[in-house]
Amino acid sequence: MKTISSVLVLICAICVICGSVWAQAPTAVQQAGNRTDAATFLQGPAGGATSCATVNTTAALNTVTITPPAGNYVYITGVYIDITADVTGVTQVATLSTTNLSGGPFWSLATVVPTAGANGTMRQIAEVFPTALKSTVPGTAVTFVPSAQTNHAIFCARVAGYFAP
Repeated sequence: MKTISSVLVLICAICVICGSVWAQAPTAVQQAGNRTDAATFLQGPAGGATSCATVNTTAALNTVTITPPAGNYVYITGVYIDITADVTGVTQVATLSTTNLSGGPFWSLATVVPTAGANGTMRQIAEVFPTALKSTVPGTAVTFVPSAQTNHAIFCARVAGYFAP
């Protein structure tokens, strides 16, 4: 009988010790109110919608400039390009170059450019980057610069992304 009592006391002691170890309060996990990789801006040319309706001349128009807060990088999640020509347009190869982006991405739009007589045909390109393109230097502007166009072409780019350290 003493053996059974001793075993029961031992089992109770082990349960008390183990129970206090396992019964610790859970660690609180605070959920973020927003996704840190979600786009927070859609930046277009400085002139806004009006500049996207202006026929380019031989100068590069409609540069998109994205300036981050000090110490933050620019993360690009999407690039959207509209290009069109009126009935007097000419065949051309439009390009879009960048500054301060790792790898120096460059778009050549040779296969989507409307040609003379296309009667105002518009082409759109949308590229999204699930893993964002990151600027090279924090706190420094990123630019998307279209090439100089021949007369009667409209080239308009918009860029989506977010800022983060």
